[in-house]
Amino acid sequence: MVSSALLLVAHLATAQAATDFPPPPLVPAPVPPPPMNVNPDGPPPTPPPEPGQPSTMAPPVATPAPPSAVPTGPSPYGTPKPAGDEKPPVEYGLMVSEGLFGMLTAAGVSLLPYFLLLQGFVNGAPGGLFGSDETVGWVVTSILFAALPLSTAQTEVSIANGSRWYYSDTWPAALVGLGVEGAVLGISYLARGRVLGAGPGGGIVEQQQRLNPIVLLVGTIAIVPLAQMVIINLLKSPRFGKPGSGGGNALVSYSDGKFHVGIPGLAPVLSADRGAGGLTGGQVSILSGRW
Repeated sequence: MVSSALLLVAHLATAQAATDFPPPPLVPAPVPPPPMNVNPDGPPPTPPPEPGQPSTMAPPVATPAPPSAVPTGPSPYGTPKPAGDEKPPVEYGLMVSEGLFGMLTAAGVSLLPYFLLLQGFVNGAPGGLFGSDETVGWVVTSILFAALPLSTAQTEVSIANGSRWYYSDTWPAALVGLGVEGAVLGISYLARGRVLGAGPGGGIVEQQQRLNPIVLLVGTIAIVPLAQMVIINLLKSPRFGKPGSGGGNALVSYSDGKFHVGIPGLAPVLSADRGAGGLTGGQVSILSGRW
């Protein structure tokens, strides 16, 4: 059995040797052609290195594009401005918003108390909500219409301080609003007339107005907020930038080689002294600038 296996192995070995084919011949790889010389006036191209030798060609050097190849047209994003060249714009939209919201605030605060409490008193009705004593009616009317400019000033100044360029104080608008409201009350008192109203017995009688309601309401709702809007925009101060660039920091300011004349910024001064008591006043900036 062992001899049979050995005979089979010997037979397979001789059969394998008789059927072996010779290996295929080696064919050399084709050499790539040298690159074409684009510039006919330049040096001749360097031949490729022999197989097995290191390359002696210099690495390519980036050549900057000629000035004519750089695009010079306008940028799609616009021309950037220098940081110090930006000038504050005139904020017309913010002014309109201040005036409209001031009127809305004045109307909301004045109309409802007027029609609920003060209409009969203003039109001169006898008795009524405040009785025969007119002192209570005058006190309520004065307090109500004196508080209106303060709430309107708060509304308008909060809108004005939403500006990126300017800052506004509340006290100029409140002070001007109180003064204009006082003028409105005085004019409405001088413009009062006679109207028909209900008498004590239920009949119709002619009665003397204490205030003219048309002048009172129109002045309170329209004139006072507009006056506050104007004074806010006249006395507002720039948040940043050069002195005199807008808003009126001083009476005379100097910037960019020029003198500017504007409305000075006012500021109250309050101080206390043990010997002299209290001191109340105001300060005005006369001259400012960058020299």
